[in-house]
Amino acid sequence: MNFSVRLPYVGGMSKVSLIFSSSLVLLALFGVASPYEENTLPANVIFEVVFFASALLLVSRLDRLAMLFCICSVVYITVCYALMILYKPADALDFFQAYKSFVYVVPLSLFMGKKLFTSKSLSVLFVVLLCLFAIKYGYSRLLNLAPRMSERPGLFTENNFELVLLILVFYLVSPFLKNRVYFLIALSGVVFLSGSRSSLVGLIVVCAFIYFERLDAKSILGLMLVSVITFGAFSIFQQRMESGGGLESIDRFRFLMVFIEETGSWSWYHYLFGSQPLTPLSSFSCGFLSYYQTLFSYSGDGSCYSVILHSYLLRAIFDHGVAGLAFLLTFVYCGLVKAGYQKKQVMCCFGVILATSLSVSALNSIYVAIALGIAFSFRPDEAV
Repeated sequence: MNFSVRLPYVGGMSKVSLIFSSSLVLLALFGVASPYEENTLPANVIFEVVFFASALLLVSRLDRLAMLFCICSVVYITVCYALMILYKPADALDFFQAYKSFVYVVPLSLFMGKKLFTSKSLSVLFVVLLCLFAIKYGYSRLLNLAPRMSERPGLFTENNFELVLLILVFYLVSPFLKNRVYFLIALSGVVFLSGSRSSLVGLIVVCAFIYFERLDAKSILGLMLVSVITFGAFSIFQQRMESGGGLESIDRFRFLMVFIEETGSWSWYHYLFGSQPLTPLSSFSCGFLSYYQTLFSYSGDGSCYSVILHSYLLRAIFDHGVAGLAFLLTFVYCGLVKAGYQKKQVMCCFGVILATSLSVSALNSIYVAIALGIAFSFRPDEAV
């Protein structure tokens, strides 16, 4: 279905892009003014509301491909919820946590093929956000006002999540930035200040796709910059290992060991389709990961689910199987292709998302959902 309903524009910007940009900048300002925590406002909840409310403005222009993904996702969520209630009743919030990426497919499908963001508006948004990130991360490290912020500063939430948004937006606007290398250096500085390993990997992916298409002076400069970033990433990894006692002390390695233990008796169809809807981890695994009690079940009964494994790849395979993960990746691919991106750009976006999927929630994160909403609706005639 493709109705000829024009989206309202305000001052050359679509209403949705104006809402997105305003909410990001406004909450970022509150983050800068929050020296003892990431943000005095519940940024995650506000972004969820803004994201879904913005999608409602696009509901009258849903094409057939988008509708197909939307219907498949709704059917899958409904069937899984019914099976969960029937066989293993659990808290609805736990279910939402496990199936959030499929919930996001519904509003994201409404962004597919739209023309909401221009290179100018998105470039301005990136520069403003970069400055605010640099201010918050910089003074948090320098002034040491709060232990948590001095070690892992954040503007909206934990920096593992929010930096994925900043990195992806940088890649989208990078062809339109004058003196792009200076912005990349500034972004690299922000990522280094964050101490986020997953963000460093995502940044390296972006640098590789930007500079290594051909060998010239810019590519050589890019290679030097990537080398510096890679060295910095290695230093952070090494520092974490030395301070904590080796590979076994790295939390992501422990999550992998728990995943292997939980899936050791699986048959092939479990890997293909995942576990029964909202299957809890064993009491041994929950006890082994008791340090992360904030990620235990909302029911308060001491049980825990795949969300405690942090890594989205592990969580997706455990809950939805390879087939479920393939559906989500296919959706992202179709959304980017429909927007008009070249193969190289699509692969870079995939690279950043998959790199962060090894460590954090990726497609289950509102920040990745916002980044994809922007990418899906970036003007295709300008996305070159």
